[in-house]
Amino acid sequence: PGGIDQVDPEGQLAGLEAVLQCGAVVPFKPVRALEQQVQVQPRVVAALLQGGHQIDNAGLACAALLFSGAVDLDDTAFATGIANVTWPARMQPLTRGPFSAHIRAAGGEVWIDGGHNAHAAQALSRALEQMKMRRGGTNVAIVGLRKRKDALSFIAAIAAGAEHIIAMPLAEDHVSVHEIAALGDKLGREVATAPSLAGAMQNAAQLPAPRVLVCGSFLLAAEALAAESV
Repeated sequence: PGGIDQVDPEGQLAGLEAVLQCGAVVPFKPVRALEQQVQVQPRVVAALLQGGHQIDNAGLACAALLFSGAVDLDDTAFATGIANVTWPARMQPLTRGPFSAHIRAAGGEVWIDGGHNAHAAQALSRALEQMKMRRGGTNVAIVGLRKRKDALSFIAAIAAGAEHIIAMPLAEDHVSVHEIAALGDKLGREVATAPSLAGAMQNAAQLPAPRVLVCGSFLLAAEALAAESV
């Protein structure tokens, strides 16, 4: 079985074309069932799969599984699977531990995502914008990037949805916070810096109803998850 990742309409079409080239018949029922699930139980699905890109990806994964012929599942099975899905570090909310406590106490939210390229940052920006439209608040991106990543493209994309960006270092070879701040200057956006994830969270907590997205690296996501579970 294979999965198809979708980050934009062109990518979606390319993925489906690849499946068709393998000679598969395309049953779109699981995708339609997912759409129906979103319409009937929007709060459940939105809480589990925050961001339209994740719902698209889930629909494509369902379709790819059927195309493979490896299993014989009906629409109910797919809907149940989506309703119970867990995907760590992919727009994952942190709601109970000490790491997110100060932000939650300030009326905010904490999310983590390991996305580290421009396409991921574009999807994350859209998700942040959608949440702000529904619930208000201040969108804040805490960013740490590995040295080999295209930092300029990532910062340009995440800046579209984040009102504030805070750069921080990673435990391994990374783009320095000063480099990220300089890229912000180049883009006409102020980028704050912090010496650590804890420091970045303290800075974010000073903003009104902060919606904090910790992103840019799975290393950073793992650090946040570990701190939340202490």
